[in-house]
Amino acid sequence: MSQSTTNRRGPAFYLLATFFALFVIFLYGPMLMIFILSFQGPTGGLTFPMRGVSTHWFHDLWTSSRYGDLGGAFRRSLVLGGLSLAITAVVCLFAGLAFRRRFWGAGPIFTSPSSALWCRASFLVSGSASCSSFSACGWPGGCRALARI
Repeated sequence: MSQSTTNRRGPAFYLLATFFALFVIFLYGPMLMIFILSFQGPTGGLTFPMRGVSTHWFHDLWTSSRYGDLGGAFRRSLVLGGLSLAITAVVCLFAGLAFRRRFWGAGPIFTSPSSALWCRASFLVSGSASCSSFSACGWPGGCRALARI
């Protein structure tokens, strides 16, 4: 059987492609505008036309005077992200090896994701029971009071 050499697309394809393009523009357009406007001079803001071009706002962001210690927070986030990446990679490697062959400690590593789900479910049930108990005992606010703690 031979297929047709012409690949015709119907009007639905173009309609959906236009919708997707608009979706991407509305999703990433504001971020692109804020990125461009972040290079304004010291007298500028988040408005067009731009008043000068500088990296004043980036310098102000990384100094720990106006908005807190964002540079330190960024460094701590990178360290935390790197550690979680390393731990996740090691655990997933051993869990993947558990599918291929048995090794020492394969059982606990292989069953740990399901046990984590059981723990979360038990915490959810015990939290709901605690909220009901506090509400029944007359704790002011019930579950809303626990959420504020």
